[in-house]
Amino acid sequence: MANLTQYQKQTEIPNAIKKYLEEKDSNQAQLSRDAGIGAAYVSTILKGETMISKSPIKDKYYLALCKAIGYNIEVKIWRHFNTDNFKTIVLKIKEARANKSRATIDADTGAGKTYACKMYKQKYPNGTFVVKCSAIENSKEFAVNIAEVVGVETHGTAGKIIKRVAKKLLSMDDAALIIDEAEHIGKKSGYINIIKSIADLLEDEVCFVLLGMGINDILKKGFDRNKQNFRQTARRFSDREKCVEGISDDVRKIAQELGFSKVVQNWLANRIHNFDELKSLVIAAITEAKKISQPVTIELLNKLYI
Repeated sequence: MANLTQYQKQTEIPNAIKKYLEEKDSNQAQLSRDAGIGAAYVSTILKGETMISKSPIKDKYYLALCKAIGYNIEVKIWRHFNTDNFKTIVLKIKEARANKSRATIDADTGAGKTYACKMYKQKYPNGTFVVKCSAIENSKEFAVNIAEVVGVETHGTAGKIIKRVAKKLLSMDDAALIIDEAEHIGKKSGYINIIKSIADLLEDEVCFVLLGMGINDILKKGFDRNKQNFRQTARRFSDREKCVEGISDDVRKIAQELGFSKVVQNWLANRIHNFDELKSLVIAAITEAKKISQPVTIELLNKLYI
């Protein structure tokens, strides 16, 4: 069972084929014969397209081409999947960045929010600053954490540190500050003061996003109870997004992409509630299935699932 990424299919393999054809002074027809696959597949893959006759091109065709040209391609068991929550998070960050606005994204534990932030930063590294909020920091340490990520001096009071952070971000053409695991602001009173101060300093000039489990409810409850600085902060972060709580549909789609049978897809969708758990189980199952040259079955999953 092969598992190629979209990048490998759309870019890496087509580029390797083009280089091979140029260096060997060969053509698509000859490559089609050497690989033992139809000429239409070769032509489609060379264009970076992954569908033929409205159906996804199976990994075996890409691997056959790689073998024919002597190209070693890394096959991964687990790869990136465009889950609904991943798309929701990334699109919301993009929207806030385009509008230079403030926003919150509420995502449950295991929904892939930290992974989405990581992938977003990889794709848009310039001016993207992702800070992980910690439950064990005090407010000064939180300010220092932000400053270190943004790349400014960390001496002085929390207030002075935050002003340096804002000055650096405001000096950039297209910056984005993302606070991951922002749910900790609900238990640390000093955190909300820092969030409010940054929001005020960056108003309408820099994208500022809070990403955390239950962050929308935390702000709403703080607003309703008139907790110090929560009412003001809640008003500043009135643009709120919420990811879906259940991931069963995403689990089913991922299982389908991996080539699992429908019964296995349903088994996973009914039992798995976060992507980390899914990743561990899928890797273990595929590894064991390869050893015995059998597909992943419910019986195998039952042995591995604890």
